[in-house]
Amino acid sequence: MTPPAFLPLAGLLARGRPADHPVAWIGARLVPWQDFERRVRTVHAFVARSDARQWLLACADPFDFAVALFAVWQAGRRALIPPSQQPGAIEAVAGEADARLDDATLANLPAGAADAGRTPLVPFAPLDPAHCGLDLFTSGTSGDAQRIAKSLAQLDAEVATLQAQWGALPGPVLATAPHHHIYGLLFRLLWPLAAGRPFDAGTCDVPELLLARLATLGPALLVSSPAQLARLPELVALEALRGRCSAIFSSGGPLSASVAGQYFATLGQAPVEVYGSTETGGIAWRRQEGEDLWTPLPGVTVRFDRDGVLCLRSPFLPDAAERATGDGGVALADGRFRLTGRIDRVVKIEEKRLSLAEMESRLAAHAWVREAALAVLPARGGTRQRLGAAVVATPEGARMLEAIGRRGFGDNLRRHLAHWFDAVLLPRRWRIVPALPYNERGKLPAAAVAALFEAEGPGSGSAGTLPEVVRERQDSDGSVVLELFVPAGLELFAGHFPGFPILPGVAEVHWVMLHARRLFPLRGRFSRLSRLKFLKRVAPDTTLQMRLAFDPATGRIDFTVGSDAGTHASGRIEFAEAAAP
Repeated sequence: MTPPAFLPLAGLLARGRPADHPVAWIGARLVPWQDFERRVRTVHAFVARSDARQWLLACADPFDFAVALFAVWQAGRRALIPPSQQPGAIEAVAGEADARLDDATLANLPAGAADAGRTPLVPFAPLDPAHCGLDLFTSGTSGDAQRIAKSLAQLDAEVATLQAQWGALPGPVLATAPHHHIYGLLFRLLWPLAAGRPFDAGTCDVPELLLARLATLGPALLVSSPAQLARLPELVALEALRGRCSAIFSSGGPLSASVAGQYFATLGQAPVEVYGSTETGGIAWRRQEGEDLWTPLPGVTVRFDRDGVLCLRSPFLPDAAERATGDGGVALADGRFRLTGRIDRVVKIEEKRLSLAEMESRLAAHAWVREAALAVLPARGGTRQRLGAAVVATPEGARMLEAIGRRGFGDNLRRHLAHWFDAVLLPRRWRIVPALPYNERGKLPAAAVAALFEAEGPGSGSAGTLPEVVRERQDSDGSVVLELFVPAGLELFAGHFPGFPILPGVAEVHWVMLHARRLFPLRGRFSRLSRLKFLKRVAPDTTLQMRLAFDPATGRIDFTVGSDAGTHASGRIEFAEAAAP
């Protein structure tokens, strides 16, 4: 069978495809080209009737998003893409646009309305690659959304490179990654449309759906992220993917060597990792199958300056000028390179320089650690910095944690790091967490990592009145269990009582309230506290297990606080909506 022609995005609708050519799977229905084109015409007519020049595309459905994007382009308008489909993220950038297209708007446009009375249809004109394009929004170092313009010429260049590099791989495109930032936009929508490869309009955000879609549509190309790929082996047997993925793509951050090794050992190939950014587009790729080296994408030139900063020239940039990235690395003679981490992640602890990325890599190489992330934390009183290490344990690590406890676990990892780092650089605080707080872009924000060391989350409470969250897990019944270490230095023990310190019972209720508001969608204000029992005293240096069970129908939290000594406290907290004035 002759493969479909590769069509540049600028001429996709002008040239078109056969009426029955498959474009996308929507559930069990395979949408043909004629339906895709008809839908673009309908939305195009709606956009063209408006004077609005800049259109915010807030379409959560990937197929609708693709339709809206090409309709806006064909109408000579500019597309703006919010950083996520969350209402707050959309509203934060809505002021930049003149009008909005979302799923509800598209659903209310009558199918085929643009065709009425027009026989034959007027062909679409080719798009101007230099003047047509879109703007993406991504978070800068300040946390504010940064607007980044992309011309259609840049997008076409990158899509053509993806086709040249991986176009021979068979199958449709499935995704666990969203479509509204550059990686998902290119890999799950624009590249398939240009290549004539059908894409799945659903997002496989749970493993059961992914396996079901692979069973129906595979072998397929899977577009995923490091965070999703790291969690998948804990949720399903990787063997279930064998023969059903012609390739797995990952981007947004580095995939740990241990996770890549799991896929390689089970499937015979590691995921294809793509390194790049919204600003630069793709830069390089690798498969961790015995080495961690990156190969520049075709047409991309990479060098490292005297400070070890990666600089590049690329057809995916707006001009031919060289750009410096914020990443450090080392070049090899064969043109490949090794990344050593973000330049801005080199910090000073007690006047000694430390690469956070290097220490994270050393931690992740330990048999007990699947992933690790470091945060620079102010000491109490703000006098000096110290390190906190958040760790996701391997199954072996979880067994050792149960056997030797948090202190023994942390001490072992500190001894491991001491082979490479001075004692003053070693982490002082540890968190063993079920997963690192990646955002939907697959990024690991520094603020989110630091928040793991604040018991109730960022911005509230005093570190002197809060226990350390050692671990957190969700049970099959939906309840959440937190392991809390109550250090002897906690301010709450002061004066309560001299010579015989015990924790005030009200502190346990306070901690329950803080975590409940962080973990559950509570509505309204505190209403009442009932069934409260304080059964045992909490002494200094105790490790507690707090179990929280939320009933969304009644808006109440049932809790117990216990330890190896038994149950310390239990009760029920109820919340209620405020009455309307």
